[in-house]
Amino acid sequence: MNQQDLIEKKLVSYQGRDTVTIDLILHEKRFVGKYKVNGPGDFLITGEVEGEIKADTLLGSLYYTPFGWRDKKRKAFALLAKNDQYFSGKGTELIYMGIPYFVPTTLSFGPDKGVYQVVD
Repeated sequence: MNQQDLIEKKLVSYQGRDTVTIDLILHEKRFVGKYKVNGPGDFLITGEVEGEIKADTLLGSLYYTPFGWRDKKRKAFALLAKNDQYFSGKGTELIYMGIPYFVPTTLSFGPDKGVYQVVD
């Protein structure tokens, strides 16, 4: 892996009183990154995202520690890149060999599911 092949992006979304930040590293057909949700008081959720890049869609999983929990959870994760914005995806989740994924025919994207802006 060559350092010049890596693309770093910082995504920010404001969802009600919460701020969601994703620090992504993109490389050809794969992505990894850090995920963080900050809310009022001491509300904090941290985790990691990873997965595959298919055209303008990032499909993978989010491995995170829910607020107030000790153990980590894994859930399906999807983003659609469109005009310097990223839209969160929602759909029916299934698990195969411990890895959650969205059923392709149920996956949908839209502003009501979360919009991320690319920031410098």
